[in-house]
Amino acid sequence: MDTVIVIGMGILMIVMIMLMFTHSMALQRFGIMEFFTMLAVSACVYLGYNESATVVSEQYYEILTAQLSGIYPFMEELEDAEETKNGALELYSKLDAAMVSAVKEPYVSACLIQKKMGSGYAECYTLGENQLFWQEREKACTDLIESARVTGRVKYRDLPDGNTIFVIMDKTMIMPQFAVIMEVTPNALNERLASIWQTYLLYGGIILGAATLIYIMIIFLQHCEIKKMIKLVSRVAEGKEDWKVLADEKRSRWVRSNEMRALYNGLRQISTDIQRINYSKYKALQTYYRFAPKDIEKIMGKASIQDVMINEQVNMEATVAYISFNINERLEQHEQLNDINSYYTRLGENRKLHNGIIFNSSSDLSTIQMMFNKEIKEAVRFGIEMVSGERTFDNRKKIFVLLHRTSFVYGISGDDEQAFAFAHSREMKVIEKFIDPLRKMGIRMAVTDYVHEMLPAGIECRYAGYIQEGDMKFNLYEVLDAYPARERQCRIDTLAKFNEAIKLFYQSDFYFARTLFTEILKDCPEDDVAKHYIFRCESCLNEENKGDHRFSLF
Repeated sequence: MDTVIVIGMGILMIVMIMLMFTHSMALQRFGIMEFFTMLAVSACVYLGYNESATVVSEQYYEILTAQLSGIYPFMEELEDAEETKNGALELYSKLDAAMVSAVKEPYVSACLIQKKMGSGYAECYTLGENQLFWQEREKACTDLIESARVTGRVKYRDLPDGNTIFVIMDKTMIMPQFAVIMEVTPNALNERLASIWQTYLLYGGIILGAATLIYIMIIFLQHCEIKKMIKLVSRVAEGKEDWKVLADEKRSRWVRSNEMRALYNGLRQISTDIQRINYSKYKALQTYYRFAPKDIEKIMGKASIQDVMINEQVNMEATVAYISFNINERLEQHEQLNDINSYYTRLGENRKLHNGIIFNSSSDLSTIQMMFNKEIKEAVRFGIEMVSGERTFDNRKKIFVLLHRTSFVYGISGDDEQAFAFAHSREMKVIEKFIDPLRKMGIRMAVTDYVHEMLPAGIECRYAGYIQEGDMKFNLYEVLDAYPARERQCRIDTLAKFNEAIKLFYQSDFYFARTLFTEILKDCPEDDVAKHYIFRCESCLNEENKGDHRFSLF
């Protein structure tokens, strides 16, 4: 059993030593603490047992020695006997009885010896089964006999086989002639020592187990705290730090070590510095991004604007919205700037709402080009909300929106220091020339042929004419929903008459067309398109060559 325990403890210590060299700090700490605890507990158990065994053994042998003192009367009688040989049988029987009555422990063998004339001792009588007892134990007993003779006390010595030899001599004689040698098996002592050893092992195991559980709990709590710290450090490194979480950690109820507090303080400082740096970067990028084309990465199919490279281009089809704003030149410069800022604030809000992308503008910001990659209805809603939301008391301040579906090339040109976005399309170049005239004409919102065909149900439109340059011709349809309710209804009520007047105009019947347009203008004084056609009819009537008329709007 002891061998098994020693082997088990040795294996555990080897395991703990191996844990010290792992890559886990938690296992290393556990291995070190457990190793030294095992050493301390083992040393305490060993030393405590040895001390207890010594005390118990001394008490046991003192008791046994006291028991053997019952043989002293026999030894005195033996020394006083004049003729030992004549009364040997009687004395030997008394010796056997004295030993049996005196010693509670069963003895293995016993021997009565007598000092020889020269030196040494000779065997007189042997008790027990081993008749060679004196021959086997003579050397071991020589010094012990001499010590007992000098001190006059019972002397004993442990043998290698676990038995104990006792030497009893007459303590009243200066030079006793006889001695009793007795070999005893200390069964009661061995049982007591085994019990003490088991008790020490039990309590040592309990202490070691309790210490192990405490270590495991401490290591677990420390590991949880370190794991939490690692998670926070990782989030800080990834830029996902949460200052509120770190601030709350400062008010934690846990009692931390000085090292952990220093780590948390350092981490909070790092997080603060990173937030300050990120905020500075954000403000800088936000400043630069104001001057970069918006959503260009979406147009180019990139994940980020940083992935957009110089000289990249894409072929695309989209609904292009031309938004024109009249800058009142009669206002002071600061008033003009206020108008432009107010106009672009509304433009930005509506752009985000309907997912529009601004990709070009004029130098004076009077015209903006915006694209809509999704359904046409988003572009139509944007135009209607942009125009109908305006509150104006000056006709020259009106916003005009034109929607046209077209294909074009969009790309980036420039160098490493500065880049420019461009959109190339012949149709767009032609349409751009007519944006300002159409706004000045008084139309609030118009769409071209393809957009008109795809308009959502419920949108009221009327044909307003066409614009043409070379071989390019675009029919325009005025969106009536862009007008206030009264003006919209007025135009709807005169729609049949307006269509008839347009038909007469294209048939070169300018006189009757002018008459109908005049009647429309009387019913709807705000109809700037009818007013425009009245001037066109009069211009055509005043021309000398009646057969060469241009029916386009301009």
